[in-house]
Amino acid sequence: MRIDRDSSFAHEALTTAYINDVDGLGVFVQQLFGYGQEGDVFLGISTSGNSKNIMSATVVARAMGKKLLALPAVMAANWHL
Repeated sequence: MRIDRDSSFAHEALTTAYINDVDGLGVFVQQLFGYGQEGDVFLGISTSGNSKNIMSATVVARAMGKKLLALPAVMAANWHL
């Protein structure tokens, strides 16, 4: 197994620009569209289990056919796994 994807957090300038110009809800969704490739696995991490931007990305990742792995500290009912 080869891992050659960057973390979404590794693109501070992109993340900051998107949040400043649009909103924080879709920041990870946009990175899925831009960097996602066939066969990718989406890893969602949330300490509260209620991070709306992570949950939105989870919904989109599922719609894109990505495999999902969630690591919430608390599993909220609204995680779409």
